[in-house]
Amino acid sequence: MDNGEYFNIEQNTQWGGFIADAELSPENRAFIDTALSLLFQVHENSNLRNQSASMKVQAELERAKNALLRSLSHDLRTPLATIMGSSSMLADENIELSKASITEQAKNIYEQSEILNQHFNKVMELSRVNKIGEQLAWQAINVHTLITEAKARRQQQLSGFNLALVFDKATCCIGDITLLEIALANIFENAARYGDGAATVDFNTERIANITHYKIAVSNLIVTHPSSSDEGVGLGSVICDVVAQFHQGEFVLAIDELTQVATAILSWSAKND
Repeated sequence: MDNGEYFNIEQNTQWGGFIADAELSPENRAFIDTALSLLFQVHENSNLRNQSASMKVQAELERAKNALLRSLSHDLRTPLATIMGSSSMLADENIELSKASITEQAKNIYEQSEILNQHFNKVMELSRVNKIGEQLAWQAINVHTLITEAKARRQQQLSGFNLALVFDKATCCIGDITLLEIALANIFENAARYGDGAATVDFNTERIANITHYKIAVSNLIVTHPSSSDEGVGLGSVICDVVAQFHQGEFVLAIDELTQVATAILSWSAKND
């Protein structure tokens, strides 16, 4: 204090509030009251920020869940209808089918069953993403290694798929490597399915308000547009979106109708940077 007077203030855990080891003057009491009021305001503001962040996360998870339900309803309807139609035709004793027709209907059932299987694989992958996202393992990651491992996750689908990297191979980022690999694997898978067999991968780092922001952009020429019967399209995007949300980021898929180039962008912020 200005008058050279010192005293100790301790919290009274039994009765609540604070106690001093000496009688306070009116000036000191006013000073203590002001300090405690400011501390209380800081505490309340911190609680409000935490509640707001928690509500935002819950809202994003609810949005992702609704997107998942919409995607499931949209993507499963066509293969299920095809399987039911083909199987009922084969089972109907009143319909005479040629050998060629029987083979065609059996082929339809097999192909659509494969699509359903891939859908359910996506559902299981999304479930795994949500489980991992509950406790992110933040670590330094070499971006070139990240992309290589992400491609390896779809080794069969991406065996002839070429990636052109337009960044330094020594570039690093911070994040959960497993989740980021899963997101990129889904991006590459869709790029290979609808593109011309090649894609360009760019990586950028930007520092805003002392926080590092990362962005991976995957661009490819579209040869075949997605349709409702294509396997795993919506769920792959939902998985990327959930991974981005867990990293306080976002996932965006943009298609230039003039050039027919699709660009998938996964962006996020570094933790405690």
